[in-house]
Amino acid sequence: MASEVDICNIALTAVGSQRISSLTQNTDTAKACNDVYETIRDALLRSHFWRFAGARAELEQNATDPICEWDYQYHLPNDYLRDRELYQNDSEYIIEGDQLLTNTDNDAESLYLIYTKRVINTGLFDPYFAMALAYKIAAHLALSLKENRKLKETMILAADFWIKEAYRLSAIEGKPPKKDVTSEHSWVSAGR
Repeated sequence: MASEVDICNIALTAVGSQRISSLTQNTDTAKACNDVYETIRDALLRSHFWRFAGARAELEQNATDPICEWDYQYHLPNDYLRDRELYQNDSEYIIEGDQLLTNTDNDAESLYLIYTKRVINTGLFDPYFAMALAYKIAAHLALSLKENRKLKETMILAADFWIKEAYRLSAIEGKPPKKDVTSEHSWVSAGR
């Protein structure tokens, strides 16, 4: 499993820069990595429904109702990055700041959010995601450290390759729930 420093060193090596031993060391390369690591990590986490970054939470209703348009608001989890869906709930909703606004009252039933969480522990990263993150960082470093647009374009292509592979592998993990093939809306029942 790659650490934050390992991921940054992959990026630095890719652009031909000096490796680091810490994100806080007093070098231009460490400072450049430290400046962008968390932002690029969170942006990449938000970009897809990575399985390792999936989470579920029962939302707590805010005591204050929204000013207009919606009836209720709920606190989002502290590690929230992106919504995926409300579990078994077809309610309309929007995200504003750190709140989910809806017309669904959780006094009637619990409101469960499936979402993408901020994953800080690099040990949880899929190895392909770690490589995608490294090359996303490398694309930034190609300009900030090397001032080389061609190198940046090459790093973007490499990042895209790793992102596609990471997402492809993440998408095929697990076993989705079986569909009811006997329902009156299925192709099986159409011939009855």
